[in-house]
Amino acid sequence: MKFSKVGSDAAIKSGGMAELLNMTNDEKKSICIEMLNEFGASNIQERGDELIHSCCLPFGLHKNGDRNPSASLNWRKMVFHCHGCDNSGSFMWFIAVCRGEEVGESRKWITRRVDVESPESIQSLLRFIDTFYDPKSELVPPMPHFNPSVLDDWLLIHPYLTEQRHIPESNIIHFKVGFNPKEDRIVLPHFWKGKLVGWQTRRLVNDGSAKYKNSPDFPKRETLFNISKNPIVVESVMSVVSKYHLASNLCSTFGASVTKKQINLLADNPQVTLWFDNDDVGYKATRKVGEALMPYSDIMVIANPYAADPADLDDETFLEVLERRVPFSLWTPPSQLKEINMLKKYGTGKVLDEDQKEVSKEATKTWTEKDQEELQEENKQ
Repeated sequence: MKFSKVGSDAAIKSGGMAELLNMTNDEKKSICIEMLNEFGASNIQERGDELIHSCCLPFGLHKNGDRNPSASLNWRKMVFHCHGCDNSGSFMWFIAVCRGEEVGESRKWITRRVDVESPESIQSLLRFIDTFYDPKSELVPPMPHFNPSVLDDWLLIHPYLTEQRHIPESNIIHFKVGFNPKEDRIVLPHFWKGKLVGWQTRRLVNDGSAKYKNSPDFPKRETLFNISKNPIVVESVMSVVSKYHLASNLCSTFGASVTKKQINLLADNPQVTLWFDNDDVGYKATRKVGEALMPYSDIMVIANPYAADPADLDDETFLEVLERRVPFSLWTPPSQLKEINMLKKYGTGKVLDEDQKEVSKEATKTWTEKDQEELQEENKQ
């Protein structure tokens, strides 16, 4: 299935882009200028379809304050790019990043903040935005990309990963997994085709927030984490990070809701092994993906007998279960699941004791200076 790109002829003919085209140029430009002023952009200059300005992204990557403007907001296409710090994304991505929130909250904010003469224009903009975030839509917002330097402040190896989950440090460093002390969350970066396109964060304490949060416009519908040849497909990034040293071809779909785009990516492989979670949603995903891939690949399924996902298995048990592959045509969900002595984890609703709280705040095990230098050199390349 071919997916349309933002700005392509197919996208322009679709409902979402048509809504944007219903707005006058002056209205689109007015909305973009208002957003730039709201976030403190300076030196705003108009150059064709672009509003050139000093970058106002909150990553601190412009040591001189971007006095010579290097950022551009295209008011016609509603996309942002900064040539100086090399970060880019959609109009909604730009708002969400500047406000430090998710795209859904930014949509609400737009309805309160934007002031144009025609209320219908705001509704047109919102309908245009909604087109890209509707799960049934074939359109997606332009994929963001970040300068990998935005991860530098989070390059901390938290004891939750090494001591609670027993993840080897080599795995953590390979995937550049970190810790954000301000939010008290593990950071799981996602690189796609060599570009940092976003990250997920995982809570350490059940504070009522979502277990996982995504960076704005996180491309979970059109990419896969650690796509590899003949992949073993699991649901979570944490499973890949946790067991990468045992199976380097582990690949995550960011959950059991697998899109046609992701299935197309998997179909390029001679063999695909499915290992979704042992629950009704995971069984449904196994059937859906297996049936879709049957014409293209040799499909195997891991017959996991345990009430646990791959990340929760100890290494020895993981390797034993990995050998329990059966052809998709012969697979059936287990009638009964075995309990396993699960690792005690943060985020299960239990209150941390005082010692654990201090460890959580400090993340005492950090990247070595050598690791940081090597990582920064990789980022430059």
